[in-house]
Amino acid sequence: MNQIPPEIASLSRMASKLFDLWNVPHADRAKLLGMGSDDILGASQALETLVFTGETSDRLSHLMAMHKALRILFPHDRQLAYSWVNCPNKAFGSRRPIEVMVEQGGDELKVVRRYLEHACNHL
Repeated sequence: MNQIPPEIASLSRMASKLFDLWNVPHADRAKLLGMGSDDILGASQALETLVFTGETSDRLSHLMAMHKALRILFPHDRQLAYSWVNCPNKAFGSRRPIEVMVEQGGDELKVVRRYLEHACNHL
């Protein structure tokens, strides 16, 4: 059995925790990471079993940056920080940011990240 490098296992645990906090359905988790929906078979499969490509790592980096920005924007309201991705937003055509990211992929991850970082820079 192959040993998973500790840094990949750590990233996997962080991704899983973030997706739990954001209430991301398991089928959408694979899409957000740029993986096929067959890569995540169900709720019980841990992300630690997945192989992370360069694209997957880039996507995870964007997601973690969004999480950081949301914690900066809403330091006293964790519930809002975690639910923000599931709330309709005029900046995204009144769609939920998570919808946009899941349906439109990697480029939209960057758009949402830049939107949040811009908001942080104007606090």
